[in-house]
Amino acid sequence: MASWYYALVTRDAKTRQYAIEFPDLPGCVSVADSLQEAGAAAMEALAAWIETAVARDRPIPEPTDIHPPYLKKRHAILLSVPAPAFKVKAVPVTISLNERVLDKIDAAASDAGLTRSAFIAQAALAAAAPPRRPAPKKRKAA
Repeated sequence: MASWYYALVTRDAKTRQYAIEFPDLPGCVSVADSLQEAGAAAMEALAAWIETAVARDRPIPEPTDIHPPYLKKRHAILLSVPAPAFKVKAVPVTISLNERVLDKIDAAASDAGLTRSAFIAQAALAAAAPPRRPAPKKRKAA
């Protein structure tokens, strides 16, 4: 199942170019000369960002929901961009687990529609991910 990230496209009044940025992926940006080229530029930027993250063994953040206030503030156009499919070499690993723990893993994996390996990998990545910072609290007007 493909992940879809959203890109914000804004037009620079001076250069008349379109700036493309992915809020979920720090540093994932591009530019295009026309709105028609923005989609292809966004796909290239996303593919390069993910390829670099995989090559450097860095985590790839999950896509988040669209943030309407951000869009309104920026007067941006929203693009949904599919993350490219990429293959990563699977490495066999042998681990020992308590039988009851393994039964619980198997049941949870089955409920989620995943293989045991995929379930364990997702759980490990979630546990190893840096904690997300909470959204800043809005200050009340004095």
